[in-house]
Amino acid sequence: MPSNQSRLDHVIIHTGSAIAGTIGALAPIPGSDAVLIMPVQVAMAVSLAATRGKSVSGSLLASAGVASVGQIIGKGGSRLMTRWIPGAGNFIRAGVAISVTEGLGWALVAEYDRP
Repeated sequence: MPSNQSRLDHVIIHTGSAIAGTIGALAPIPGSDAVLIMPVQVAMAVSLAATRGKSVSGSLLASAGVASVGQIIGKGGSRLMTRWIPGAGNFIRAGVAISVTEGLGWALVAEYDRP
């Protein structure tokens, strides 16, 4: 049975990913989703740090940098794919936002739990 910390990690990461995916699917202007998704990812990173008693100010700066890199990779991938599959762009952008946010969350968990 997973620990309470593990359950909390799952809730925080999956909630952040679901919100990011919704934003990715509903953003009316391509590329505008990054502006809205970034605060969700930073809030997720800060929440993960706070549940571990980590410094929020230090983790906030690191998380913002990691989230920026994730957004660049995610946006590039979604732009490439949405060009080739018109009409399905919203679903593709949602999938990219979800996967980038999930990946970011679990990478941060690994980083925060590192001794």
